[in-house]
Order: sequence, then structure tokens, then C-alpha cells
Amino acid sequence: MARKIFISGVVCFCILGVAFIGIYKVIEKKVQTLPVNNPVAFLQQGQDAKKKVLVCIGDSITHGTVSVNYVDMLSSRLANRGIVVVNAGVNSELAYNVAQRLDAIVACKPDYITILIGTNDAAASLGPESSRRYIREMKLPRSPSREWFRENLQKICTELSARTHARIALLSLPPLGEKLDHP
Repeated sequence: MARKIFISGVVCFCILGVAFIGIYKVIEKKVQTLPVNNPVAFLQQGQDAKKKVLVCIGDSITHGTVSVNYVDMLSSRLANRGIVVVNAGVNSELAYNVAQRLDAIVACKPDYITILIGTNDAAASLGPESSRRYIREMKLPRSPSREWFRENLQKICTELSARTHARIALLSLPPLGEKLDHP
């Protein structure tokens, strides 16, 4: 009897393990999938010359799969005003990563651009372990810092100003975590 219970426990444990791995893979795929209205998809479907284009640039906050999707909210509010909203948010990105992918954003010929980037830059600069993880996962050429964030944000703004006619708005970062006095 004890052997039967042990085997049942092992089988149950294996089933739970497989279920956990399956759920993890589904979530991982969802997080890595770009928004439906990303710049590449927007360019493939063609631009309506009568409509203005707003491109929202950022990280997971803009991407909208791990938080409230403010870009979709903007899109639904602005649709009847003749404005198409493009979601150029990519989960986990830092300002450096955004600076590397400006060509697709410029190709959208935006009239307006919002930039909400820096949360991951801040998180990556909290300590050496965090910094190493971001360097590895986001293929960064150096350790993140305030100065490097500033340089990349300035590069993004300068390049977008030079290569588009868009009005550019920089959005403020939300606090990291729930403790307002956290570093």
C-alpha cells in the first residue's frame, strides 16, 4: 500500500512539474511576442495618408502585456480623431536597446512620439548582480548607469528630432516597486 501511495505521489509530482513548465512556456511566449500594432506590422499593412501617426516607444510598461496597456487605451481614445497608434514597446529593454531600433520607428513617419523608457535602466543600475543580468540578457556593451541612460535618451531624442517631423513627448517614469523611499 505504501509503495502505491509513493508511486501516486511521484506521478502527481511529475504531472504538476509538466503543468508548471507548460504554463511557464505560455507566459514566456506571450511576454516575448510583440504587440499586434508594432512598427513592423504597421508598416506591412500600409499607412493611411489621411491619418496622423503616434508611435509610443518604451519597455514593458509601453508593451502592455505585464501591466495595464495604456497604448491600447490611447489607441481606442484617439481612433475617432484620425490618429493611428503604433506600439513600439519591447519588454525588458533599456534606452540603449531602443536607440538600436530607431529605423523601424522612423519608417512609420510619425507625427507624434511618446518615449517612456528608463525603468529597466534604473533597475539594472541597482547593483552588480542586476547589472550583470541585464548585460547578459539584453546584450549590453557596458554596465548601465545614470550617465549612460542620459546619453542614450539624448541620442534617441536627437536622432528622432533630426529624422522625423514628429512632436516628441518624454513621459515620466513610475516609481520602482511600492516603497517610495527605495533606491
